[in-house]
Amino acid sequence: THGLKIMVIVPAYESTGDAFDLTGAVIEVGGTFEAFLPADDPGCFDYRLHMRGRGIGIAFRTYSFTVTDNGDTLLTAIQRQLCHERENFLARFDDKTGGFLRGVLFGDKSEIDEETVREFNGNSTGHILAVSGLHMSFLYAMLRFMTGRKRNAWISLLIIAVILMYGEMTMWSAATVRACMVMGISLLSVQFRRPFDLLTAVSLAALLILIREPYQLFSSGFQMSFLAMLGIAMLTKPLSSVIGEALGVMLAVQLGTLPVVAGTFNRFNPLSILINVPVILITSLLVPLCILILMINMVTGYVPEAGDRAVELITYSLMKTDHFLYFDGDFSFLTGGPGRAAIIVFYIVIFGLSSEWARVRFLRHESAAVVRCGAILMLPVIMFGLCARDPFADDEIVFVAVGQGDCVHVRAEGHDILIDGGGSEYYDVGEKILLPYLLHSGAESTEIALVTHLHEDHYKGIAELSEEYPVGAFGVPADYRTGFEEAAEPPLDAGKTIFISPGSKISVTDDVYVEVIWPVAGQESPVSIDDPNEHNTVYMIHYNGVKVMVTGDLLEEDELLMTEYYQGTDTLECDVLKVAHHGSRSSTSEEFLDAASPSIAVIQAGRDNIYGHPHAQTLERLEERGISVFRTDINGAVGLDIKDGQICVDLFHPE
Repeated sequence: THGLKIMVIVPAYESTGDAFDLTGAVIEVGGTFEAFLPADDPGCFDYRLHMRGRGIGIAFRTYSFTVTDNGDTLLTAIQRQLCHERENFLARFDDKTGGFLRGVLFGDKSEIDEETVREFNGNSTGHILAVSGLHMSFLYAMLRFMTGRKRNAWISLLIIAVILMYGEMTMWSAATVRACMVMGISLLSVQFRRPFDLLTAVSLAALLILIREPYQLFSSGFQMSFLAMLGIAMLTKPLSSVIGEALGVMLAVQLGTLPVVAGTFNRFNPLSILINVPVILITSLLVPLCILILMINMVTGYVPEAGDRAVELITYSLMKTDHFLYFDGDFSFLTGGPGRAAIIVFYIVIFGLSSEWARVRFLRHESAAVVRCGAILMLPVIMFGLCARDPFADDEIVFVAVGQGDCVHVRAEGHDILIDGGGSEYYDVGEKILLPYLLHSGAESTEIALVTHLHEDHYKGIAELSEEYPVGAFGVPADYRTGFEEAAEPPLDAGKTIFISPGSKISVTDDVYVEVIWPVAGQESPVSIDDPNEHNTVYMIHYNGVKVMVTGDLLEEDELLMTEYYQGTDTLECDVLKVAHHGSRSSTSEEFLDAASPSIAVIQAGRDNIYGHPHAQTLERLEERGISVFRTDINGAVGLDIKDGQICVDLFHPE
């Protein structure tokens, strides 16, 4: 495995506590290897890169396993006991409180409800729900307070032991490892009577982590953790002289992590510095109290009832404070991640201007030297920005990879529309794919989202997207005028829904419009809940002389009807064809292909889907006609750069 670990997924035990008994055990397994999937669209989460950052290269999903060696050693016994102590502590509280504490204390957000996570992220206080240097600093401060001013080796060893135990309970997140390293260096500096330099300690910790796990560099957790510490090291002193030390530290953390937080959570709250003051204050009480109760319970096996009630009260206060300051999201703005060049420029400016060298130059009235140095540093950044430009930034039409579903993004002169939006029963396509993609592409809103038909894999993502992102209107085929509420599940906002009639034209700009070419007037049919494909609408995108046909799940019989109806005209002729029904065998007939005569075909299908899409016969028919075929299951997002009637195809995963 070339130094990479394999993540083995074993069948679930009855409780988490039982699963911890496998710690250190040797097991014999049978199963299959599964590759981690990369991002398929610009701006989306890259799970494969994330797992590489944790040193894991592939997953192994087991269908059976047998414990061959319990691995009973002193170390594994300690690890198991610490995990059991963690679960016993959380079990003392109700599900809501325990789930929240699991996130705040141990970095596991799996049991926190989505609304709470959304509010914390919207307030830019989401760092509270993941173990970070802030949590470790609370622990360190508590231990220092408890040990008084004593600074001998035994006290240092005791502090290190407690920190290591807490680190084991958090499963050693990147922030925990970094914080432990920095604190260890701090304790060593005390023992050897050497001055402690935070910037040096943070740099050494980052270097050691990256030597062991180079892909950590691309982890947002690693980036936020170390940028927060760099912010404290570089910005606290100049900021504290203006706004005081307490606010100076918090603002330093906010500025240090601002671009990464905006890119990770796709949100920015200008009031976050003010909101963080009470939230961090309450957290500074909650974290030490919980760890103190944990330690007391581990040593004595008993904790007064008053301790549990105090934890519940402080937890409730923290959640309610953040909820109140959320103001229903009125001050939380959606934002796309800034470009790499912009991020580099941001850090050159804030860290450069706050550096000791720059401050000395300003005091000597040598600001010109600072400007010259900044200009020299900016030149390679500008070159990097030009070379690293996202090719999809210039694409007028993008076939978004949404798994086993369809989605087409059309943009022109600041106007954005969608045709279909994918959808899945297993995950939220709107939140996980469409939202980050659209924000990354600079689309602050979508004027209208058209759907070919109300099938889950074509419109559900649009319904999910509209819950968090401004969608001006929903364009639904006129067939659904009656029976709309029954057919639209999940529902679309009826007040924003426009029923698109046959022959309609939706204008985007003077030279860009979308035309309904099927069905034609008089062929509408009553809504059939059993087979939404019977109400499929076909759109033709006209973009500066280039024609792109979006077919949805067009059935073969409708293809033949279209071919007959438009025989002798050029209505069906197109430059790009979105192949119907994900490339199934029952669509894209030879007669239809001959009538459309595209030069490019795009197939939108999910990786390794259970339907066998696209079908070999469909691919064969396309290849026989010399049509260039691009597939979202292989190529990821497919972009069309249209200039002067010419089409340049951009692929997120070039072959």
